[in-house]
Amino acid sequence: MVNNDSWISAQSACITSVLLYPNLTEKLLQETTVEDFEGAPAGIYRIIRELRDAGNPPDPVIINARAQGLYSDYLSQLVNDVPVFESQFERYLEEVHRQSRCVRAQRLMGEAIAEGNNLESVRDIAQQVSEVIAETNGTKSVSLSVLSQNFLENLKAEPEYIPTGMRQVDKRLHYRKSNLNVIAARPGIGKTALGLQMALCQSRKYRVGYFTLEGSEDEIMERIVARQARVSWSKISDRNLNAADMAGVQSALEELNRNENLRIYPAAGWSAADIVNAAIADKLEIIYVDYIQLCAGSRKDGSMSRYEIVTESSMELRALANKRKISVFAMAQLNRSGTGRPSLENLRESGQLEQDADTVAFIYEETNDGPNLRTFEVMKNRHGEKGHFKLKWDGGIQKFSYDEPKVGVDTVLQKEKYKNIVGVPEYVYTPHDEED
Repeated sequence: MVNNDSWISAQSACITSVLLYPNLTEKLLQETTVEDFEGAPAGIYRIIRELRDAGNPPDPVIINARAQGLYSDYLSQLVNDVPVFESQFERYLEEVHRQSRCVRAQRLMGEAIAEGNNLESVRDIAQQVSEVIAETNGTKSVSLSVLSQNFLENLKAEPEYIPTGMRQVDKRLHYRKSNLNVIAARPGIGKTALGLQMALCQSRKYRVGYFTLEGSEDEIMERIVARQARVSWSKISDRNLNAADMAGVQSALEELNRNENLRIYPAAGWSAADIVNAAIADKLEIIYVDYIQLCAGSRKDGSMSRYEIVTESSMELRALANKRKISVFAMAQLNRSGTGRPSLENLRESGQLEQDADTVAFIYEETNDGPNLRTFEVMKNRHGEKGHFKLKWDGGIQKFSYDEPKVGVDTVLQKEKYKNIVGVPEYVYTPHDEED
């Protein structure tokens, strides 16, 4: 027997939690539907969804105005009289969904009784009852028939891959929408520079958000200008620029001023849920999180371990990529210990992150490489091959480029050195053609 008081209380707790903690909005809309609510909560749920789709937070004043005052007493009661705890939100969601299933199943059984001797109708209703009982939070099934039709339509379209800005790399590593991608490195190797370089390239076509949990927006801008102007970052940082440098900076700023697609988010102290909400509100198509181990946990009392926080963050970003068709690049830090080629075990607090990721790539400096050479190695790739590339690294202007092997009298040595590069057939190389 359904407990209506429990269902009403659970609905109120869910709505109140979202009004007090707007970062929970996406989780509410992902794990419940309007069918889980009734009366005033259902009406408010619809308005919250409309506000989210328009990129606005669930503000009680706006909700009341949208409802033309219909829910004013109920909203006042929620904010003033319903005690909720952010840490218990998952339990509120589970309870509201469980109770709504009971209500819907009971109502369907009442319809079956009303049908009397109409066996076919009773059978149909019984099937509906089974489907309601089998539901899990936010889960919808799709038939093979529908999937087959969608698959055929997708085959007719050209595949869309997310570029890195280094064409030789793009030929061999295909980043896709809806993917969670991890790019990891030890400190000082250049993961932020690579992330910004890729984000700049992608912003020519897509709306890109770069969430920096470590550096300020001013530092990020210095890095971007250094690359675009081809002026040493240290000279920009120290304000030690000559006339030629200033001319380069001015030219770079004129170009950057026309870029409306790349947004920088100073996100120190943000949780993954905060990042998800901002990505949805600003209708981003690609996001960078730099770096994921710095995300805050959802519990503000400090009771979560780093492993729990990274696990939670990974799951939030994975859900964002899947459900919103957003390409997510999670920059990650490898353990400081050790040199040379790292392994997946070097990912700090990796567990869930390694499992959720579609691709995992490492940037590292090999023992025999000089300071201007980096290895970009694909350690995990659900949709293709693994392997490695050599990238040239100019730390002064914060730029990576593809290291084109030179073919000449030492061709045999070059073949041996680069024999494991992903996807290069018979060691045939094309001219250096990076995008700037």
